[in-house]
Amino acid sequence: MNGLGAEWRNELQIGRSQRLSTELYQPLLPSEILFLSAGAEQRRRVANVSTRLPDGNTSRPIAQFSGIDTRASLDLGAAFGRYGEFRIGPLFERVSISPTIGDLSFSGVRSNESGLQAGVVIDQRDSATFARSGYRVEANVHRALTAFGASSSFSRYQWSSEYAKTFGENTADVALKFGGSYSKLAAAYPYFELGGFLQLSGLRANELRADQIALFRVMGFRKVGSLPAFGRGIYLGGSPEVGSTDAPNTPNAEAKRIYASSVFLGLDTSIGPFYLGYGQASGARRSAYLFLGRP
Repeated sequence: MNGLGAEWRNELQIGRSQRLSTELYQPLLPSEILFLSAGAEQRRRVANVSTRLPDGNTSRPIAQFSGIDTRASLDLGAAFGRYGEFRIGPLFERVSISPTIGDLSFSGVRSNESGLQAGVVIDQRDSATFARSGYRVEANVHRALTAFGASSSFSRYQWSSEYAKTFGENTADVALKFGGSYSKLAAAYPYFELGGFLQLSGLRANELRADQIALFRVMGFRKVGSLPAFGRGIYLGGSPEVGSTDAPNTPNAEAKRIYASSVFLGLDTSIGPFYLGYGQASGARRSAYLFLGRP
Protein backbone atom coordinates (compact mmCIF):
# COMPACT_ATOMS: atom_id res chain seq x y z
CA MET A 1 0.00 0.00 0.00
CA ASN A 2 3.00 2.31 0.46
CA GLY A 3 6.79 2.36 0.29
CA LEU A 4 7.20 0.81 3.76
CA GLY A 5 5.04 -2.20 2.90
CA ALA A 6 1.74 -1.42 4.62
CA GLU A 7 -0.90 -4.15 4.45
CA TRP A 8 -4.67 -4.24 4.88
CA ARG A 9 -5.62 -7.69 6.24
CA ASN A 10 -9.16 -9.06 6.42
CA GLU A 11 -10.38 -12.42 7.75
CA LEU A 12 -13.77 -14.15 7.73
CA GLN A 13 -14.70 -17.29 9.66
CA ILE A 14 -18.04 -19.06 9.29
CA GLY A 15 -19.67 -21.92 11.17
CA ARG A 16 -20.86 -22.31 14.75
CA SER A 17 -18.30 -19.68 15.72
CA GLN A 18 -18.22 -16.69 13.37
CA ARG A 19 -15.53 -14.07 13.14
CA LEU A 20 -14.92 -10.98 11.02
CA SER A 21 -11.74 -8.95 11.47
CA THR A 22 -9.86 -6.18 9.73
CA GLU A 23 -6.35 -4.88 10.41
CA LEU A 24 -4.16 -2.12 9.01
CA TYR A 25 -0.52 -3.18 9.41
CA GLN A 26 2.03 -0.38 8.99
CA PRO A 27 5.82 -1.00 9.27
CA LEU A 28 7.66 1.99 10.75
CA LEU A 29 11.09 1.20 9.32
CA PRO A 30 12.32 -0.11 5.94
CA SER A 31 13.60 -3.19 7.82
CA GLU A 32 10.00 -3.78 9.08
CA ILE A 33 11.33 -4.54 12.59
CA LEU A 34 8.89 -2.10 14.22
CA PHE A 35 5.26 -1.70 13.21
CA LEU A 36 1.92 -0.21 14.18
CA SER A 37 -1.31 -2.14 13.88
CA ALA A 38 -4.88 -0.83 14.09
CA GLY A 39 -7.60 -3.45 14.05
CA ALA A 40 -11.25 -4.22 14.72
CA GLU A 41 -12.96 -7.56 15.20
CA GLN A 42 -16.33 -9.07 16.01
CA ARG A 43 -16.88 -12.67 17.12
CA ARG A 44 -20.24 -14.41 17.38
CA ARG A 45 -20.59 -17.83 18.97
CA VAL A 46 -23.18 -20.14 20.46
CA ALA A 47 -22.59 -21.75 23.88
CA ASN A 48 -24.51 -24.59 25.51
CA VAL A 49 -24.93 -25.08 29.26
CA SER A 50 -25.16 -28.77 30.20
CA THR A 51 -26.24 -30.81 33.21
CA ARG A 52 -25.01 -34.30 34.10
CA LEU A 53 -27.67 -37.00 33.83
CA PRO A 54 -28.37 -39.50 36.68
CA ASP A 55 -26.22 -42.22 35.08
CA GLY A 56 -23.20 -39.99 35.74
CA ASN A 57 -21.72 -40.72 32.33
CA THR A 58 -23.59 -38.41 29.99
CA SER A 59 -24.73 -34.82 30.00
CA ARG A 60 -27.49 -32.93 28.24
CA PRO A 61 -27.70 -29.29 27.16
CA ILE A 62 -30.32 -27.41 29.17
CA ALA A 63 -29.76 -23.88 27.86
CA GLN A 64 -28.10 -22.07 24.99
CA PHE A 65 -26.55 -18.62 24.90
CA SER A 66 -25.43 -16.38 22.08
CA GLY A 67 -22.33 -14.29 22.64
CA ILE A 68 -21.01 -11.27 20.74
CA ASP A 69 -17.49 -9.99 21.39
CA THR A 70 -16.61 -6.66 19.74
CA ARG A 71 -13.13 -5.22 20.03
CA ALA A 72 -10.83 -2.55 18.63
CA SER A 73 -7.09 -2.34 19.25
CA LEU A 74 -4.03 -0.25 18.53
CA ASP A 75 -0.69 -2.06 18.92
CA LEU A 76 2.97 -1.20 18.74
CA GLY A 77 4.90 -4.27 17.71
CA ALA A 78 8.29 -5.77 16.95
CA ALA A 79 8.75 -8.41 14.25
CA PHE A 80 11.40 -11.11 14.67
CA GLY A 81 11.86 -11.84 10.96
CA ARG A 82 10.55 -15.31 10.13
CA TYR A 83 10.38 -16.26 13.83
CA GLY A 84 7.38 -14.28 15.08
CA GLU A 85 6.31 -11.01 16.65
CA PHE A 86 5.51 -9.14 19.88
CA ARG A 87 2.65 -6.65 20.32
CA ILE A 88 1.46 -4.36 23.11
CA GLY A 89 -1.23 -1.68 23.24
CA PRO A 90 -4.70 -0.58 24.35
CA LEU A 91 -7.74 -2.76 23.75
CA PHE A 92 -11.36 -1.60 23.72
CA GLU A 93 -13.70 -4.56 24.14
CA ARG A 94 -17.40 -5.14 24.85
CA VAL A 95 -18.99 -8.54 25.48
CA SER A 96 -22.72 -9.26 25.22
CA ILE A 97 -24.23 -12.64 26.17
CA SER A 98 -27.96 -13.36 25.88
CA PRO A 99 -30.08 -16.53 26.22
CA THR A 100 -31.57 -18.12 23.10
CA ILE A 101 -32.87 -21.41 24.60
CA GLY A 102 -33.77 -21.99 28.25
CA ASP A 103 -34.77 -19.45 30.88
CA LEU A 104 -35.37 -16.40 28.71
CA SER A 105 -36.14 -14.29 31.79
CA PHE A 106 -32.39 -14.18 32.41
CA SER A 107 -31.34 -10.76 31.14
CA GLY A 108 -27.90 -11.87 30.00
CA VAL A 109 -24.49 -10.29 30.52
CA ARG A 110 -23.11 -6.96 29.32
CA SER A 111 -19.44 -6.44 30.13
CA ASN A 112 -16.86 -3.84 29.16
CA GLU A 113 -13.39 -5.43 29.26
CA SER A 114 -11.26 -2.60 27.89
CA GLY A 115 -7.68 -2.18 29.04
CA LEU A 116 -4.19 -3.13 27.94
CA GLN A 117 -2.99 -6.28 26.19
CA ALA A 118 0.34 -7.78 25.20
CA GLY A 119 1.08 -10.87 23.16
CA VAL A 120 3.91 -12.80 21.54
CA VAL A 121 3.84 -15.43 18.78
CA ILE A 122 6.81 -17.57 17.73
CA ASP A 123 6.16 -20.09 14.95
CA GLN A 124 8.83 -22.40 13.56
CA ARG A 125 6.65 -25.28 12.34
CA ASP A 126 7.06 -26.64 8.83
CA SER A 127 3.26 -26.72 8.41
CA ALA A 128 0.32 -25.02 10.10
CA THR A 129 -1.81 -28.18 9.80
CA PHE A 130 0.07 -31.50 10.10
CA ALA A 131 3.47 -30.23 11.28
CA ARG A 132 6.24 -32.85 11.15
CA SER A 133 8.90 -30.68 12.78
CA GLY A 134 9.25 -27.39 14.62
CA TYR A 135 7.45 -25.57 17.40
CA ARG A 136 4.92 -22.81 18.00
CA VAL A 137 4.39 -20.68 21.11
CA GLU A 138 1.68 -18.08 21.65
CA ALA A 139 1.19 -16.14 24.89
CA ASN A 140 -1.18 -13.29 25.74
CA VAL A 141 -1.86 -11.10 28.78
CA HIS A 142 -4.94 -8.89 29.12
CA ARG A 143 -5.42 -6.39 31.95
CA ALA A 144 -8.90 -4.85 32.12
CA LEU A 145 -8.84 -1.38 33.69
CA THR A 146 -11.69 0.78 34.93
CA ALA A 147 -9.68 3.80 33.76
CA PHE A 148 -10.32 2.53 30.21
CA GLY A 149 -14.03 2.08 30.90
CA ALA A 150 -13.97 -1.58 32.00
CA SER A 151 -16.84 -2.81 34.17
CA SER A 152 -14.28 -4.11 36.69
CA SER A 153 -10.54 -4.68 36.87
CA PHE A 154 -9.17 -8.17 36.26
CA SER A 155 -6.20 -9.97 34.73
CA ARG A 156 -6.31 -12.75 32.16
CA TYR A 157 -3.48 -14.79 30.67
CA GLN A 158 -3.28 -17.49 27.99
CA TRP A 159 -0.52 -19.83 26.80
CA SER A 160 -0.56 -22.25 23.87
CA SER A 161 2.40 -24.27 22.58
CA GLU A 162 3.16 -27.21 20.28
CA TYR A 163 6.30 -29.15 19.43
CA ALA A 164 6.50 -31.68 16.60
CA LYS A 165 9.25 -34.19 15.78
CA THR A 166 9.29 -37.01 13.22
CA PHE A 167 10.87 -40.42 13.69
CA GLY A 168 11.02 -42.16 10.35
CA GLU A 169 7.44 -42.11 9.04
CA ASN A 170 5.87 -41.36 12.42
CA THR A 171 5.38 -37.92 13.98
CA ALA A 172 4.82 -36.99 17.62
CA ASP A 173 3.18 -33.64 18.38
CA VAL A 174 3.14 -32.49 22.02
CA ALA A 175 0.76 -29.66 22.92
CA LEU A 176 0.23 -27.67 26.12
CA LYS A 177 -2.24 -24.88 26.69
CA PHE A 178 -3.52 -23.14 29.79
CA GLY A 179 -5.22 -19.93 30.76
CA GLY A 180 -6.59 -18.15 33.77
CA SER A 181 -8.48 -15.10 35.01
CA TYR A 182 -8.04 -13.38 38.34
CA SER A 183 -10.37 -10.80 39.85
CA LYS A 184 -11.35 -9.56 43.31
CA LEU A 185 -15.00 -9.69 42.21
CA ALA A 186 -17.11 -12.59 40.94
CA ALA A 187 -16.61 -13.11 37.22
CA ALA A 188 -19.41 -11.94 34.93
CA TYR A 189 -19.07 -15.22 33.04
CA PRO A 190 -16.51 -18.06 32.72
CA TYR A 191 -14.27 -16.97 29.85
CA PHE A 192 -12.33 -20.11 28.93
CA GLU A 193 -13.73 -23.13 27.08
CA LEU A 194 -12.54 -26.72 26.75
CA GLY A 195 -13.89 -29.84 25.08
CA GLY A 196 -14.20 -31.34 21.63
CA PHE A 197 -11.95 -33.06 19.12
CA LEU A 198 -8.30 -33.01 20.31
CA GLN A 199 -9.41 -30.61 23.09
CA LEU A 200 -10.65 -33.44 25.38
CA SER A 201 -12.00 -35.77 22.70
CA GLY A 202 -15.25 -37.46 23.65
CA LEU A 203 -16.83 -34.25 24.96
CA ARG A 204 -18.91 -31.86 22.90
CA ALA A 205 -17.16 -28.82 21.49
CA ASN A 206 -16.47 -26.25 24.24
CA GLU A 207 -18.61 -28.21 26.71
CA LEU A 208 -16.60 -27.09 29.76
CA ARG A 209 -16.36 -23.45 30.84
CA ALA A 210 -14.19 -22.09 33.62
CA ASP A 211 -11.99 -19.26 34.90
CA GLN A 212 -8.92 -21.50 34.63
CA ILE A 213 -8.18 -24.33 32.20
CA ALA A 214 -5.24 -26.55 31.28
CA LEU A 215 -4.79 -29.15 28.53
CA PHE A 216 -1.89 -31.51 27.79
CA ARG A 217 -1.98 -33.68 24.66
CA VAL A 218 0.41 -36.02 22.89
CA MET A 219 -0.70 -36.66 19.33
CA GLY A 220 0.90 -39.22 17.05
CA PHE A 221 0.23 -39.59 13.32
CA ARG A 222 1.63 -41.29 10.24
CA LYS A 223 1.34 -40.27 6.60
CA VAL A 224 -0.35 -43.11 4.71
CA GLY A 225 -1.12 -41.50 1.36
CA SER A 226 -1.11 -38.40 -0.82
CA LEU A 227 -3.73 -36.03 -2.24
CA PRO A 228 -2.01 -34.79 -5.39
CA ALA A 229 -5.06 -32.98 -6.77
CA PHE A 230 -6.67 -31.59 -3.60
CA GLY A 231 -3.98 -31.32 -0.93
CA ARG A 232 -0.80 -32.69 0.55
CA GLY A 233 -1.43 -35.89 2.48
CA ILE A 234 -3.56 -38.50 4.24
CA TYR A 235 -2.77 -39.32 7.88
CA LEU A 236 -3.77 -41.85 10.52
CA GLY A 237 -3.31 -40.83 14.14
CA GLY A 238 -4.45 -40.72 17.71
CA SER A 239 -3.91 -38.92 20.98
CA PRO A 240 -4.04 -39.33 24.77
CA GLU A 241 -5.22 -36.11 26.46
CA VAL A 242 -5.70 -34.77 29.97
CA GLY A 243 -7.36 -31.52 30.95
CA SER A 244 -8.54 -29.65 34.02
CA THR A 245 -10.88 -26.76 34.76
CA ASP A 246 -11.46 -24.59 37.81
CA ALA A 247 -13.66 -21.57 38.41
CA PRO A 248 -12.69 -19.82 41.67
CA ASN A 249 -14.22 -16.54 40.43
CA THR A 250 -17.57 -18.10 39.39
CA PRO A 251 -20.09 -19.11 42.11
CA ASN A 252 -21.29 -22.75 42.24
CA ALA A 253 -18.74 -23.97 39.68
CA GLU A 254 -16.67 -27.06 40.45
CA ALA A 255 -13.14 -28.10 39.53
CA LYS A 256 -12.79 -31.03 37.12
CA ARG A 257 -10.00 -33.24 35.76
CA ILE A 258 -10.77 -35.30 32.66
CA TYR A 259 -8.77 -37.91 30.75
CA ALA A 260 -9.50 -38.49 27.08
CA SER A 261 -8.19 -40.11 23.90
CA SER A 262 -8.87 -40.08 20.17
CA VAL A 263 -8.22 -41.88 16.90
CA PHE A 264 -8.63 -40.16 13.55
CA LEU A 265 -8.17 -40.12 9.81
CA GLY A 266 -6.87 -36.73 8.67
CA LEU A 267 -6.71 -35.15 5.22
CA ASP A 268 -4.47 -32.15 4.60
CA THR A 269 -6.64 -30.55 1.90
CA SER A 270 -6.31 -27.32 -0.06
CA ILE A 271 -9.12 -25.73 1.98
CA GLY A 272 -7.78 -26.84 5.36
CA PRO A 273 -7.37 -29.97 7.49
CA PHE A 274 -10.29 -32.41 7.45
CA TYR A 275 -10.78 -35.02 10.19
CA LEU A 276 -12.94 -38.09 10.66
CA GLY A 277 -12.42 -39.06 14.29
CA TYR A 278 -13.66 -40.81 17.40
CA GLY A 279 -13.03 -39.78 21.00
CA GLN A 280 -13.62 -41.16 24.48
CA ALA A 281 -13.34 -39.27 27.75
CA SER A 282 -13.69 -39.93 31.48
CA GLY A 283 -17.11 -41.18 32.51
CA ALA A 284 -17.56 -43.27 29.34
CA ARG A 285 -18.20 -40.12 27.29
CA ARG A 286 -17.96 -40.93 23.57
CA SER A 287 -18.26 -38.80 20.43
CA ALA A 288 -17.68 -39.11 16.70
CA TYR A 289 -16.35 -36.13 14.79
CA LEU A 290 -16.48 -34.84 11.22
CA PHE A 291 -14.32 -31.76 11.40
CA LEU A 292 -13.00 -29.20 8.91
CA GLY A 293 -10.39 -26.75 10.20
CA ARG A 294 -7.90 -26.66 13.05
CA PRO A 295 -9.25 -28.06 16.36
